[in-house]
Amino acid sequence: MTSSVCIWQAGSRTTWTSGMPSRSVFCPLSRRIGSRRSGMPLSSEREMPCCRSRGAGVPSGIPERSSTWNSKRRLISSRFLLKRVNSNRWFSSGNLADGPGTRGSMKTFSERLQDDAPILYDGGFGSQLFSRGVELTNSTMANESHPEAVTDIHLAYIASGSEAIGTNTFVASALHLDMAGKEGEEADEIARQAVRNARVAVEQSEKSVYVGGSMGPSPGAIEADAGDTTFGIPNEKVRDAHRRLSSALADEGVDFYMVETQFSANEAAIAVDEARKFGVPILVSMTYKCTKDRKTGEVIYKTDWGHSPTSLLDALAGGEHSEGENLLPYVHGMGLNCGAETRDDDHTGMPYAIEGTGQLTRSLAERDLTGKTMVAYPNAGMPKLDKQMETVYSQSPEDMAGYLPDLLATGARFIGGCCGTGPEHIAAFRTVLDS
Repeated sequence: MTSSVCIWQAGSRTTWTSGMPSRSVFCPLSRRIGSRRSGMPLSSEREMPCCRSRGAGVPSGIPERSSTWNSKRRLISSRFLLKRVNSNRWFSSGNLADGPGTRGSMKTFSERLQDDAPILYDGGFGSQLFSRGVELTNSTMANESHPEAVTDIHLAYIASGSEAIGTNTFVASALHLDMAGKEGEEADEIARQAVRNARVAVEQSEKSVYVGGSMGPSPGAIEADAGDTTFGIPNEKVRDAHRRLSSALADEGVDFYMVETQFSANEAAIAVDEARKFGVPILVSMTYKCTKDRKTGEVIYKTDWGHSPTSLLDALAGGEHSEGENLLPYVHGMGLNCGAETRDDDHTGMPYAIEGTGQLTRSLAERDLTGKTMVAYPNAGMPKLDKQMETVYSQSPEDMAGYLPDLLATGARFIGGCCGTGPEHIAAFRTVLDS
């Protein structure tokens, strides 16, 4: 909170229909968990497993919210807002989107991106909620029903070495929350609460940590890819959903937007076009699978909609979804996350991240584009069931960390994990980075 890639529901197989890819995909421990709807794929890991809802009850092992917790959360949130005002947290500069300012001596996120030192992001979120007994049809709802659990997950990643964390909003757009019975301002407030929960964790950790606003894909094909609205969500509905979410995240002062797990270069462009209006740095991440050119045998990474790294650059620069304006100057970084289902070990997990980052780097070089931070946070390899029928992933924390030098050699500087990764993976990454 994530594959063919990331649009999987925890513990079940889902066949996409209604104009969607028809193959069955399986990802029991998605990054973000969420809801299910007939004829639509389950949203990606940063949000979507678990078709069983506990309703209003409190899952085992999760304490009821106390008045003390609520008061403490409001106090920390108020202190943060006061700091933001007093330190001129939001500021304007000559650059297109420098975004939020600093807390104390902390650099702005855009300034931090200029450093050569890698930024370590967090890992899977939905699976971490699940492991704490929180089962919801849409994981975003946990921001309201179980804020302690959400904050605890953020704290675990910070303690493991994350310098940046993502909000629990992967499926917080109006299109997703409408299926969970939340509309309008009520849905917007859940997204704001997600940022406040993350801020509580940062304040409690007493560390300098950036908070990214997670913005996942729509729960199905969009008009721009399907060709019409028979099988595609109307473009304007998609745009409105991204507008509302990016606004809500900006209201609470996220340090950057993480437009992630995108299958459609067109939707990524729509999301960027809306997000750029709030002056917050933007990172964009697509999710690919391995394909080969039938004539040349060349390996080309493409999404399930057939979009390659080059397609993303074309969609951002073309202006089709931004009234003719080139969106590339508004994007601070781009790359990939998650990882499509594949039986080839050379194209899953960390090897997938290394190959995909290399392809994007070459595409940028062909256009003479520089100054973009390379983003990579893959799955922990392929999920499978062991003899005890427990889900395990093919790459351990140590396995993934061992690939870090090769990943860094491709130019990746914003790194983390997706499906199947947890605080133990981030801790292993931090050990390698610090050494």
